[in-house]
Amino acid sequence: MSRRTLALAAVVLALATACGGGSVVVTPSAPLSPPASPGPASCSPSTSLVLSADGLDYDLHCLSVPAGAPAALAFANNDAGEVHNVAVYRWDSCLAKAARAGTYGACPDPNAGRLFVGAVIGYGHTTYHMPAFTPGRYTFLCSVHPFMRGVLRVR
Repeated sequence: MSRRTLALAAVVLALATACGGGSVVVTPSAPLSPPASPGPASCSPSTSLVLSADGLDYDLHCLSVPAGAPAALAFANNDAGEVHNVAVYRWDSCLAKAARAGTYGACPDPNAGRLFVGAVIGYGHTTYHMPAFTPGRYTFLCSVHPFMRGVLRVR
């Protein structure tokens, strides 16, 4: 299954979920190559983050924020003709586990464990204002393309 086909399936999932469509299953017919590794364990905490999407991938796969402090995330979508966003999920949530495994299997509630979701944008940029998180590890991903993902470390 091509990434474009998977992206279309993810859009259908997002729309069905937003419209109260209940459980939706998105299962690719062939495994996707996993995204780049989450990055070094030493990514430095900041309350002012910068992230971009290009070539159906994020430029960073590790972000870090200090615990208990809201953070601004300047997000640029450099993929003309594609829409992206950034959403943060609990590490142990069904969708986060599926995204990390590259299975994108069935989750009874794909919104379960979602702590933050930024608006989906086309080509351009925006700034998301994320709430304060407790210390730990979280998964960030694109709601439209869940294979675009990374680790959010809160220290």
